[in-house]
Amino acid sequence: MNAATRATYTTSWSAFVAWCAARDLAPLPVDPAAAAAWLQARARGGRSQASLRVDCAALAGQQRAAGFLWARDERIVRAIARGRVKARPPDPAAALRRAAAGYDHSLRGSRDRALLLLAAERFTGAALAALDVEHLEPLAGGDLRVTTSAPFTTMPAVRELARRPGESACAVEAVELWRRRGQRRFGALFTSISRADRLGDRLSADMVRRLLRRAKAGAG
Repeated sequence: MNAATRATYTTSWSAFVAWCAARDLAPLPVDPAAAAAWLQARARGGRSQASLRVDCAALAGQQRAAGFLWARDERIVRAIARGRVKARPPDPAAALRRAAAGYDHSLRGSRDRALLLLAAERFTGAALAALDVEHLEPLAGGDLRVTTSAPFTTMPAVRELARRPGESACAVEAVELWRRRGQRRFGALFTSISRADRLGDRLSADMVRRLLRRAKAGAG
C-alpha cells in the first residue's frame, strides 16, 4: 500500500472512530450495523460511491489488522449504493462529432467537417495544421494511414484510421470529400478559404484550435 492510500485510509478510520465515540460505540470489532449507519450518514452528506468504497476498505483493513473477520454485509452494500454517482466528464470527441454533423458539403463545410472528425480521432490542432496531402496514404480496404510529427520530437507518428462506410462521422470519408472539393493534390491539406471560395494559405495551429473551440461550443 502506498503512502497516499495509507493516509486516505487513516483519515477514513479516524472519522469512523470519532463517529463511534460520539455514540458510545466501540470501533473494534467493526459492527456491520454501525458501519452501515456511518456510511449512510456520509452518503447523505454528499459523499460519492467511490469515496464510500474507500471508507469501507479502510474499515475492513483495520478489522483484519486487529485479527477479526471481515465479511460482506448487505447493509453496508446498500449504504454505499446511496452515495453520489460522479458524473462522467464530457467526451470531447463526441462533441466534435456532433458539431461535424451540422456542417454541409460545401467547400468550407467539407474542410471543417474533415478537421473536426480528425480532431475527434485525437489529432491535435498543431498536427492538423502541419498535415500535407503527402502525409496521407490510402490502404487496402479503404482505410487511411496518416503520418504526423510527434510532439516535441522529430520522429514521425503514424496513425491508421478505419473507414466506416455509411457513417456520417467517418473521418476517412470526410478527408476524401474535402480533398475532392478543395482539389487538394499536394501541399497543405487544410487551407484558408475566402468569401469567394478561393483557397489561401495553410491554416495555422491557432486558427485550427479556434475553429475547433467554436465548433465544440456550438455543439453544446
